[in-house]
Amino acid sequence: MEKLISYTITSEKYKKLVLLSEGIYNTSVIVAYFCNSKAEIEEIRNLTPVIIDLKKKSDELNAEILNLNEN
Repeated sequence: MEKLISYTITSEKYKKLVLLSEGIYNTSVIVAYFCNSKAEIEEIRNLTPVIIDLKKKSDELNAEILNLNEN
């Protein structure tokens, strides 16, 4: 059976987590756009799926962090 651990996040720490996750997401959006616009370069075309996955996961992370505030 899994042991549940309760964490307390201060308001300052929460704001820092939000800013960090938004920064990661925004960076991944810019890199994904660059990869899509330079698809003719094989190395970038090979990297694009990784960047798109990173963007998706960072979006999920940001959503989870924002949901912490609602609970």
